[in-house]
Amino acid sequence: MDRRTFVTGAVTAATLSITGCLGTEDALGIDDDHLSALRTEIDDRGVDYESVELNDTIVEVEHGYDEDPNDAIANVAMAFVERIADDWGVERLDGHLNDEGNDWTWYAEAEWAQAYADGNIEPDDYGERLSETMTMVSETEE
Repeated sequence: MDRRTFVTGAVTAATLSITGCLGTEDALGIDDDHLSALRTEIDDRGVDYESVELNDTIVEVEHGYDEDPNDAIANVAMAFVERIADDWGVERLDGHLNDEGNDWTWYAEAEWAQAYADGNIEPDDYGERLSETMTMVSETEE
């Protein structure tokens, strides 16, 4: 099965199973509180991460996975939705999945996360957008 096809399905399943009430309290745009909350939400979803950093308006998350890399991506992407729904003023999340020599980069635009949080795009659409950004990283690129 093609990895992108599988990712779309896994992201869809994960988003349907882990969506809940999205936060609505006022927040201060780009700040350390959101970054700390993102770390907590990623950790609460069982994803092992090596780093979560804010670089200007881009959140960078380097993470691994336990059993399924696609579930890890879906869970990080949903944690991002939670933060965006809570008025975090970043532009996007850049993800790096460490996959034992077959590393992948991917990203989620804040616009997509907000559209998902608002119910303007379906889980399938969000998952497809994420899977379209996936790129394998060769050892020479690192």
